[in-house]
Amino acid sequence: TYEEVPEALSRGMDLLGGLSKYCSGGERLLLKPNLLLGDRPERGSTTHPSFFKAVAALLQSVGVEVSYGDSPGFGSPRSAAKASGIFEVAEFLGLSLADFLNEQEVHCPEGIILKQFMVAQGVLDVDGLINLPKFKTHALTRMTGAVKNLFGCLPGVQKAGFHARLPDEMRFGEMLVDLAELLSPRLHI
Repeated sequence: TYEEVPEALSRGMDLLGGLSKYCSGGERLLLKPNLLLGDRPERGSTTHPSFFKAVAALLQSVGVEVSYGDSPGFGSPRSAAKASGIFEVAEFLGLSLADFLNEQEVHCPEGIILKQFMVAQGVLDVDGLINLPKFKTHALTRMTGAVKNLFGCLPGVQKAGFHARLPDEMRFGEMLVDLAELLSPRLHI
């Protein structure tokens, strides 16, 4: 139930040294849930709205301006957020849906596989990113988690192109590590 989530989140943050270690009031942070297809929470494929709500409310309580977004595999970010229950929570808390439709080229000179990515504008418009992945299975990488969830920071059909260009799990994984290094999230929860 939602009532249990904030307490567990606070305990976890205390064990990590406190929220102030990762952000401060006045900053603009993006929450990156896993919205995939916009499945309902009961299906287990998207970040749960109760968890999303607890993280957003905790950040707001210390004065962080919170936005959110993802580029789902199918459909628009807004429709996926609505179907998953995240949109309703975001509306209740006054969070804005970040721009995950437009993109900008970002160079990644240390990349192993890629030296540049086309990243969603909403990711680039904030001071930092907090990743809210969903631990689940995946056809190519076998499982998803923190690093794989960052793939949703690449908008539109380019994700399908990466699956086609990098069908080998090792090379695909190296590309995901390049992306994670480039985006450098503040925290994965």
